[in-house]
Formats: sequence, C-alpha cells, structure tokens
Amino acid sequence: MNTARAELIHRTAVSDANVAGNVHGGWILKLLDDAAVIAATRHSRTRVVTAAVDGVRFRNAVQTGDVLRFRASV
Repeated sequence: MNTARAELIHRTAVSDANVAGNVHGGWILKLLDDAAVIAATRHSRTRVVTAAVDGVRFRNAVQTGDVLRFRASV
C-alpha cells in the first residue's frame, strides 16, 4: 500500500497570537489537524474526519513570526 504524505508550513502572524505574542495552542492544533486531514484524504480518496487525538505536548511557546512545519503520513 502506498504512503500518503502531507507537509504544511505556516509563518505565524499577530492574528494567531495573544497580546503577549504567544500563538494560541488551539490554532496550532488546527494546523496540525489540517496536515493530518490532507494526508488522510490523499490516502482514502474521500472525506475524512478526526475521530481522536492521542495527545499533544507543547515543549516551548510559539511566538509571532515563528515558522511551523507539520508533517503527516498514513
């Protein structure tokens, strides 16, 4: 079976962050889910939904202007 992959790159902006300049965790989770949906859609060739996430651990704060890269594969 072929592996479906996706890579999403996003430069954070002021609109992604709070007044302290930290990017909202929910926004990061949305981007993570977007990358997963792209890979899953490529794999299944149909609509997909996220049924569950096992866990996410934020190691460092993400600041406005940081570049995030998400990789997903099925």
